[in-house]
Amino acid sequence: MVLRWSVIGAPSSAGARTPGVDRAPAALRAGGLLAAFDDRGISVHDLGDLPGFRWRPDPSRPNAQNAGAVLRMASDLAGVVATAPGMPLVLGGDSTATWGLVAGTGSPALVYIDGTPGLHTPETRPAGNLSSMVLAHLLGLPGCDLTLAAFASVLPRRVVLYGEDLPVDDPQLSVADRLRLSRITANEVHAGPAKSAARARFTVEDAAEHFVVHVAADVLAFAHAPYADEPQPGGLSLQELTGTLAVLTASPQFAGLALTNVNPDHVPDEPALAPLIEALAAGLA
Repeated sequence: MVLRWSVIGAPSSAGARTPGVDRAPAALRAGGLLAAFDDRGISVHDLGDLPGFRWRPDPSRPNAQNAGAVLRMASDLAGVVATAPGMPLVLGGDSTATWGLVAGTGSPALVYIDGTPGLHTPETRPAGNLSSMVLAHLLGLPGCDLTLAAFASVLPRRVVLYGEDLPVDDPQLSVADRLRLSRITANEVHAGPAKSAARARFTVEDAAEHFVVHVAADVLAFAHAPYADEPQPGGLSLQELTGTLAVLTASPQFAGLALTNVNPDHVPDEPALAPLIEALAAGLA
Protein backbone atom coordinates (compact mmCIF):
# COMPACT_ATOMS: atom_id res chain seq x y z
CA MET A 1 0.00 0.00 0.00
CA VAL A 2 1.43 3.39 -1.00
CA LEU A 3 1.94 5.76 1.94
CA ARG A 4 -0.65 8.53 1.70
CA TRP A 5 -0.33 10.61 4.89
CA SER A 6 2.22 11.38 7.58
CA VAL A 7 0.38 12.56 10.69
CA ILE A 8 2.24 15.14 12.78
CA GLY A 9 0.90 16.47 16.07
CA ALA A 10 1.52 20.11 17.02
CA PRO A 11 -0.06 20.20 20.50
CA SER A 12 0.28 23.91 21.19
CA SER A 13 -2.15 26.60 22.28
CA ALA A 14 0.62 29.22 22.49
CA GLY A 15 -1.08 31.38 19.87
CA ALA A 16 -4.63 30.88 21.15
CA ARG A 17 -6.67 33.06 23.50
CA THR A 18 -7.05 30.31 26.10
CA PRO A 19 -5.83 26.70 26.50
CA GLY A 20 -7.64 23.66 25.16
CA VAL A 21 -6.59 23.29 21.54
CA ASP A 22 -3.26 21.90 22.70
CA ARG A 23 -5.18 18.72 23.59
CA ALA A 24 -6.55 18.28 20.06
CA PRO A 25 -3.94 15.92 18.55
CA ALA A 26 -4.33 13.45 21.42
CA ALA A 27 -8.13 13.74 21.40
CA LEU A 28 -8.36 13.17 17.64
CA ARG A 29 -6.20 10.07 17.87
CA ALA A 30 -8.16 8.78 20.88
CA GLY A 31 -11.39 9.49 19.02
CA GLY A 32 -10.34 7.15 16.21
CA LEU A 33 -8.84 9.31 13.46
CA LEU A 34 -6.15 6.82 12.49
CA ALA A 35 -8.62 3.94 12.64
CA ALA A 36 -10.99 5.86 10.36
CA PHE A 37 -8.21 6.18 7.79
CA ASP A 38 -7.39 2.50 8.13
CA ASP A 39 -11.05 1.57 7.63
CA ARG A 40 -10.93 3.33 4.26
CA GLY A 41 -7.70 1.64 3.21
CA ILE A 42 -5.69 4.85 3.55
CA SER A 43 -2.04 4.28 4.43
CA VAL A 44 -0.97 6.51 7.36
CA HIS A 45 2.29 6.85 9.25
CA ASP A 46 1.92 8.53 12.65
CA LEU A 47 5.03 10.58 13.43
CA GLY A 48 3.76 11.43 16.90
CA ASP A 49 3.67 14.80 18.61
CA LEU A 50 6.18 17.60 18.87
CA PRO A 51 6.85 19.00 22.36
CA GLY A 52 3.69 20.78 23.45
CA PHE A 53 2.87 24.15 24.98
CA ARG A 54 -0.18 25.08 27.03
CA TRP A 55 -1.38 28.66 26.71
CA ARG A 56 -0.48 31.05 29.50
CA PRO A 57 -0.75 34.83 29.81
CA ASP A 58 2.31 36.66 28.52
CA PRO A 59 2.41 40.15 30.05
CA SER A 60 5.82 40.76 28.47
CA ARG A 61 4.26 40.65 24.98
CA PRO A 62 0.61 41.66 25.44
CA ASN A 63 0.04 42.27 21.71
CA ALA A 64 1.82 39.11 20.51
CA GLN A 65 1.56 36.68 23.38
CA ASN A 66 3.84 33.65 23.62
CA ALA A 67 5.61 34.64 20.41
CA GLY A 68 8.74 32.70 21.33
CA ALA A 69 6.81 29.48 21.98
CA VAL A 70 4.85 29.95 18.76
CA LEU A 71 8.04 30.35 16.74
CA ARG A 72 9.67 27.29 18.35
CA MET A 73 6.69 25.10 17.52
CA ALA A 74 6.46 26.41 13.97
CA SER A 75 10.18 25.89 13.41
CA ASP A 76 10.15 22.35 14.82
CA LEU A 77 7.09 21.54 12.76
CA ALA A 78 8.61 22.89 9.55
CA GLY A 79 11.57 20.57 9.97
CA VAL A 80 9.37 17.50 10.36
CA VAL A 81 7.08 18.52 7.48
CA ALA A 82 10.04 19.01 5.15
CA THR A 83 11.30 15.45 5.69
CA ALA A 84 8.04 13.56 6.29
CA PRO A 85 7.31 10.61 4.02
CA GLY A 86 3.91 10.85 2.44
CA MET A 87 1.67 13.89 2.54
CA PRO A 88 1.94 15.92 5.77
CA LEU A 89 -1.27 16.06 7.82
CA VAL A 90 -0.64 18.42 10.72
CA LEU A 91 -2.90 18.13 13.74
CA GLY A 92 -2.82 21.48 15.59
CA GLY A 93 -3.07 23.16 18.07
CA ASP A 94 -3.92 26.70 17.23
CA SER A 95 -3.77 28.20 13.76
CA THR A 96 -0.11 29.17 14.00
CA ALA A 97 0.66 25.54 13.11
CA THR A 98 0.02 26.62 9.53
CA TRP A 99 3.24 28.65 9.62
CA GLY A 100 5.14 25.40 10.10
CA LEU A 101 3.29 23.75 7.22
CA VAL A 102 3.96 26.66 4.87
CA ALA A 103 7.64 26.91 5.82
CA GLY A 104 8.14 23.16 5.55
CA THR A 105 6.66 22.90 2.06
CA GLY A 106 8.48 25.88 0.55
CA SER A 107 6.69 28.75 -1.24
CA PRO A 108 3.26 27.16 -1.67
CA ALA A 109 -0.05 28.71 -2.52
CA LEU A 110 -2.57 28.53 0.32
CA VAL A 111 -6.27 27.76 0.65
CA TYR A 112 -7.22 29.31 4.00
CA ILE A 113 -10.39 27.56 5.17
CA ASP A 114 -11.41 29.50 8.27
CA GLY A 115 -14.34 31.44 9.66
CA THR A 116 -12.09 34.50 9.92
CA PRO A 117 -9.23 35.46 7.59
CA GLY A 118 -6.45 35.87 10.16
CA LEU A 119 -5.62 39.38 9.01
CA HIS A 120 -5.30 41.05 12.40
CA THR A 121 -1.89 42.38 13.46
CA PRO A 122 -0.43 43.08 16.91
CA GLU A 123 -1.56 46.68 16.38
CA THR A 124 -5.19 45.77 15.65
CA ARG A 125 -5.75 42.77 17.95
CA PRO A 126 -5.79 43.88 21.62
CA ALA A 127 -6.14 40.28 22.83
CA GLY A 128 -2.71 39.57 21.40
CA ASN A 129 -3.46 35.99 20.28
CA LEU A 130 -1.25 35.21 17.32
CA SER A 131 -3.66 32.61 15.95
CA SER A 132 -5.81 35.53 14.78
CA MET A 133 -2.82 36.99 12.88
CA VAL A 134 -1.61 33.98 10.90
CA LEU A 135 -2.28 35.22 7.40
CA ALA A 136 -1.23 38.79 8.25
CA HIS A 137 2.23 37.53 9.19
CA LEU A 138 2.47 35.25 6.15
CA LEU A 139 1.72 38.30 4.00
CA GLY A 140 4.12 40.51 5.96
CA LEU A 141 1.58 43.20 6.75
CA PRO A 142 2.74 46.41 8.46
CA GLY A 143 2.71 46.13 12.23
CA CYS A 144 3.45 42.41 12.31
CA ASP A 145 6.21 40.89 14.41
CA LEU A 146 9.23 41.03 12.12
CA THR A 147 10.76 37.75 13.30
CA LEU A 148 7.54 35.81 12.82
CA ALA A 149 6.84 37.46 9.47
CA ALA A 150 10.30 36.48 8.24
CA PHE A 151 9.82 32.83 9.19
CA ALA A 152 7.29 31.95 6.46
CA SER A 153 5.60 33.88 3.70
CA VAL A 154 3.04 33.65 0.93
CA LEU A 155 2.22 36.05 -1.90
CA PRO A 156 -1.25 37.67 -1.97
CA ARG A 157 -2.01 36.28 -5.41
CA ARG A 158 -1.41 32.77 -4.05
CA VAL A 159 -4.04 32.99 -1.28
CA VAL A 160 -7.68 31.93 -1.34
CA LEU A 161 -9.84 32.80 1.66
CA TYR A 162 -12.50 30.12 1.92
CA GLY A 163 -15.59 29.92 4.10
CA GLU A 164 -15.26 33.18 6.05
CA ASP A 165 -18.41 34.37 7.76
CA LEU A 166 -17.88 37.98 8.83
CA PRO A 167 -20.04 41.12 8.80
CA VAL A 168 -19.35 43.30 5.79
CA ASP A 169 -17.93 46.07 7.97
CA ASP A 170 -15.25 43.88 9.56
CA PRO A 171 -11.91 45.69 9.03
CA GLN A 172 -10.19 42.45 8.00
CA LEU A 173 -12.30 42.40 4.86
CA SER A 174 -11.02 45.85 3.92
CA VAL A 175 -7.49 44.48 4.19
CA ALA A 176 -8.42 41.50 2.02
CA ASP A 177 -9.92 43.79 -0.60
CA ARG A 178 -6.87 46.08 -0.59
CA LEU A 179 -4.60 43.10 -1.16
CA ARG A 180 -6.96 41.67 -3.79
CA LEU A 181 -7.10 38.31 -2.05
CA SER A 182 -9.36 35.74 -3.65
CA ARG A 183 -12.40 35.19 -1.43
CA ILE A 184 -15.04 32.49 -1.35
CA THR A 185 -17.45 33.22 1.48
CA ALA A 186 -19.48 30.78 3.53
CA ASN A 187 -22.62 31.88 1.71
CA GLU A 188 -21.01 31.12 -1.64
CA VAL A 189 -20.07 27.65 -0.42
CA HIS A 190 -23.63 27.08 0.82
CA ALA A 191 -24.95 28.06 -2.62
CA GLY A 192 -22.59 25.77 -4.56
CA PRO A 193 -20.11 23.61 -2.64
CA ALA A 194 -18.68 21.78 -5.64
CA LYS A 195 -18.32 24.96 -7.69
CA SER A 196 -16.68 26.80 -4.80
CA ALA A 197 -14.16 24.03 -4.19
CA ALA A 198 -13.32 23.80 -7.88
CA ARG A 199 -12.82 27.57 -8.06
CA ALA A 200 -10.45 27.49 -5.07
CA ARG A 201 -8.48 24.61 -6.57
CA PHE A 202 -8.17 26.27 -9.96
CA THR A 203 -6.97 29.53 -8.39
CA VAL A 204 -4.15 27.97 -6.36
CA GLU A 205 -3.14 25.51 -9.09
CA ASP A 206 -2.75 28.47 -11.44
CA ALA A 207 -0.82 30.53 -8.88
CA ALA A 208 1.95 28.12 -7.85
CA GLU A 209 3.48 24.72 -8.51
CA HIS A 210 2.00 23.37 -5.28
CA PHE A 211 -0.41 24.42 -2.55
CA VAL A 212 -1.30 23.62 1.04
CA VAL A 213 -4.59 23.84 2.91
CA HIS A 214 -5.30 25.39 6.30
CA VAL A 215 -8.50 24.14 7.95
CA ALA A 216 -9.68 25.71 11.21
CA ALA A 217 -12.61 24.03 12.94
CA ASP A 218 -13.89 27.58 13.44
CA VAL A 219 -15.09 27.51 9.84
CA LEU A 220 -17.87 25.10 10.82
CA ALA A 221 -21.32 26.16 11.95
CA PHE A 222 -21.51 26.12 15.73
CA ALA A 223 -24.64 23.94 15.81
CA HIS A 224 -22.66 21.15 14.14
CA ALA A 225 -19.25 21.79 15.69
CA PRO A 226 -19.34 22.57 19.41
CA TYR A 227 -15.67 21.52 19.54
CA ALA A 228 -14.60 24.53 17.47
CA ASP A 229 -12.47 26.94 19.49
CA GLU A 230 -14.25 30.09 18.27
CA PRO A 231 -17.15 28.89 16.12
CA GLN A 232 -19.06 30.94 13.57
CA PRO A 233 -22.89 30.82 13.56
CA GLY A 234 -23.21 30.76 9.77
CA GLY A 235 -20.29 28.49 9.02
CA LEU A 236 -19.96 25.43 6.82
CA SER A 237 -21.56 22.06 7.40
CA LEU A 238 -19.42 18.95 7.79
CA GLN A 239 -20.69 17.74 4.41
CA GLU A 240 -19.52 20.97 2.77
CA LEU A 241 -16.11 20.61 4.39
CA THR A 242 -15.81 16.98 3.28
CA GLY A 243 -16.69 17.85 -0.30
CA THR A 244 -14.26 20.73 -0.35
CA LEU A 245 -11.38 18.64 0.97
CA ALA A 246 -12.08 15.86 -1.51
CA VAL A 247 -11.73 18.30 -4.41
CA LEU A 248 -8.59 19.99 -3.08
CA THR A 249 -6.68 16.90 -1.97
CA ALA A 250 -7.31 15.19 -5.31
CA SER A 251 -5.13 17.78 -7.04
CA PRO A 252 -1.67 16.60 -8.14
CA GLN A 253 -0.39 19.93 -6.81
CA PHE A 254 -1.73 19.43 -3.29
CA ALA A 255 1.17 19.34 -0.79
CA GLY A 256 -0.25 19.12 2.74
CA LEU A 257 -2.92 20.13 5.22
CA ALA A 258 -3.09 21.57 8.74
CA LEU A 259 -6.17 21.04 10.91
CA THR A 260 -6.40 23.57 13.73
CA ASN A 261 -8.65 25.05 16.41
CA VAL A 262 -10.33 21.86 17.59
CA ASN A 263 -10.92 22.38 21.32
CA PRO A 264 -11.72 19.15 23.22
CA ASP A 265 -12.44 21.22 26.33
CA HIS A 266 -15.70 22.30 24.66
CA VAL A 267 -17.15 18.79 24.49
CA PRO A 268 -17.69 16.34 27.34
CA ASP A 269 -15.97 13.32 25.82
CA GLU A 270 -13.98 12.20 22.79
CA PRO A 271 -16.89 10.46 20.98
CA ALA A 272 -18.23 13.97 20.37
CA LEU A 273 -15.41 14.34 17.83
CA ALA A 274 -16.62 11.33 15.83
CA PRO A 275 -18.58 13.35 13.21
CA LEU A 276 -15.55 15.52 12.53
CA ILE A 277 -13.27 12.50 12.29
CA GLU A 278 -15.60 10.79 9.82
CA ALA A 279 -15.84 13.97 7.75
CA LEU A 280 -12.06 14.30 7.64
CA ALA A 281 -11.47 10.66 6.73
CA ALA A 282 -14.01 10.90 3.92
CA GLY A 283 -12.54 14.14 2.60
CA LEU A 284 -8.93 12.98 2.77
CA ALA A 285 -9.41 9.47 1.38
